[in-house]
Amino acid sequence: MKRIFLLSLFAICVINLCAQHIKFMGIPLGQPLSVIHQQLKQKGFVYEMNTVLYSAYKGDFWKYRNVGLTAQIEGGIVTSIMVDIDAPKSTPGIHFNELVGSMNKKYGKYYIKRNNTNYIWKVIGGCINVWKMDKHFLISYYDRTSDYYMSTFHQRNYEDDL
Repeated sequence: MKRIFLLSLFAICVINLCAQHIKFMGIPLGQPLSVIHQQLKQKGFVYEMNTVLYSAYKGDFWKYRNVGLTAQIEGGIVTSIMVDIDAPKSTPGIHFNELVGSMNKKYGKYYIKRNNTNYIWKVIGGCINVWKMDKHFLISYYDRTSDYYMSTFHQRNYEDDL
C-alpha cells in the first residue's frame, strides 16, 4: 500500500512538472491564441496584425516603450513570444549588458553564452534566448512545446571547449 502511494505521488509530481509552461509577463504560453490575445491586451499591448504563423503587437516591455512583440503560433497554440527592442543609439552595449544582468538576477546565470551577443537561460517550462543585433535586441521566450525550443535548447556552447 505504501509503495502504491509513493508511486502515485511520484507520477503526480512528474505529470505536474511536464504540464508547466514558460511565462511571459505572467502569461503562460501553450494556450490558444485567443486566450493569449486577451491577456496581452490586458497588459497594454495593442494588436497590429495576424497571419497563420504569428500575431503581432506593440506595447511596453521592461523599461522600453513601444516594442514589437510577435506571438508565434503552432497548431493554433502560442508556443513562443519574441520581443524586439530598438537599442538606444548612444550606448547599445551598456543597455544590453544591463538586460543580461537583469535576466541573470531573475532566472539565474545563463546556460549558454556565445560571443557576448547571444545568451540562453533554461527556465521552468522552456528557455529564453537574448540576442544583441546591430540596432536592436531580440528576446525570445520559447515554450517547451515549441519546435524552436528543442533546436535552441540543445545547441552546444562551443566557448566551453576553450
